[in-house]
Amino acid sequence: DGFSATRAIRTQLQLTLPVLAMTAGVMVSEQARCHECGMNDFIAKPIDVDQMFSVISRHLPPVRELQARITRAAAQAALSPAAGADSAAEAASAANSASAAEAASARQAGFAHLADVPQQQRPDLPLNRVFDPAQMMSLAKVNPAHRATLLGLIRKVSEESMGKFHQAQQSWQQGQASDAARLLHTMRGSIGSMGAQEFAAAALALEKAIHDQQAGDTGQIEQLFEQTRLALEVMLQQARDWLQQQ
Repeated sequence: DGFSATRAIRTQLQLTLPVLAMTAGVMVSEQARCHECGMNDFIAKPIDVDQMFSVISRHLPPVRELQARITRAAAQAALSPAAGADSAAEAASAANSASAAEAASARQAGFAHLADVPQQQRPDLPLNRVFDPAQMMSLAKVNPAHRATLLGLIRKVSEESMGKFHQAQQSWQQGQASDAARLLHTMRGSIGSMGAQEFAAAALALEKAIHDQQAGDTGQIEQLFEQTRLALEVMLQQARDWLQQQ
């Protein structure tokens, strides 16, 4: 798991490279656990591409530093032919990192103006909060072979999610609050990544209410379960309609 891997990176390997948690956990206790094991930052799920690139860019080395590494490696290769192969590899690695840093910085700068643009005028951002898999399906543009995999994932979610939701509700009714919260947490991350913002928001409110539940206080949670179920039902119908058009 990510916590154990990060501890090994910090304690056994003694590495200082950035470790970013990609997680649906937004509660203070969950974030504290990430910090305690040595993680540097968070990329929240459902994935927001703007926020993801912003977080990544905060932990990339400055472009000038990477360019200096390229220059030093090239000079070393010229002076010491025996070390040429290693230096060339280092220069290539630094060049790739520099390109990534420049791309992330450029992308972050390109998104900076969106904060001042009304939501209706943001053509590159999802406007459908119920179900909008555009960001997920954009991954297939890099490798078209991924399209079938992504469609299969969406189809599986549309078939299995309501059953998992009922399982979470049953767990809570049987007094297994932690199991219910864990199921909702997993669903929030996977379904939310398909642009289901309404469901993700409802599931988060329900998950937090379960964590904060006072003895005997069940009315609010029952209401939140119903609201979340309705949000999921609408999302799944839209997902099925969308799949029929693919």
